[in-house]
Amino acid sequence: MPKGLPAISRIVIFRLRENVVGGFATTLAEMLEPLELDTSAILDFSAVTSIDGYGINVIAETLARGVDVYLVAVRGKVRRMFRQARSVSLTQFVESVPEALTRIDGGEREEGPHAERRAYPRVRSHIPVEIVLDIDGRRVATEGIVKDISEGGVYVELLQKLSETLGEDLDINTSFDLRMTLPDISYPCLVQGSAVHGGTSAAGAYYGVKFSELTYLDEDAVRLFLYNHDPDRGAGSA
Repeated sequence: MPKGLPAISRIVIFRLRENVVGGFATTLAEMLEPLELDTSAILDFSAVTSIDGYGINVIAETLARGVDVYLVAVRGKVRRMFRQARSVSLTQFVESVPEALTRIDGGEREEGPHAERRAYPRVRSHIPVEIVLDIDGRRVATEGIVKDISEGGVYVELLQKLSETLGEDLDINTSFDLRMTLPDISYPCLVQGSAVHGGTSAAGAYYGVKFSELTYLDEDAVRLFLYNHDPDRGAGSA
């Protein structure tokens, strides 16, 4: 490859027209098995109303091989099946094919706390959060404020610069364990994530944290909070 040219990856879109059960789950496995690590697969579930455990395992095993897989328009019973299995990360679910293409193209990455292109709509907030960081094998407790939140992650401001206590700031991909109680939710959410960007200001430090693991209960809590506080939702709308 000539110097200066970017690596080329392949994007494959599968528009699923049958329920992903039995023989069709086997067919899906045969379609996904040849995909290489530089391929991103988009599975459009808009016409699918059922999936079995084998179908879910086919997708989970493809992700485990390192292939990017995005699940589009997963609804109703199908989404509940995925949530119960908890073998596919929440970040793999998107609403539309254009959204999946944006994420593949780098739209999920943010260059600052208020970047315009995001994989998920965000809601502004001011939620206290307890944080435990995994830094070179050390568990470090601190506190912060969740300034906005989405289904994919949160933007957190720490109440002090870590360099004041650690002599260093965080690296990208540092693991976060977050404990926060969302308004209107009666129990605390315990979620895990990793820093995807960050920086410092005169007041402290801020980090964009991408969720890496949510239980289906915490996922429901986040989605309910977003629904209740969505500024674009008209009063009395469903």
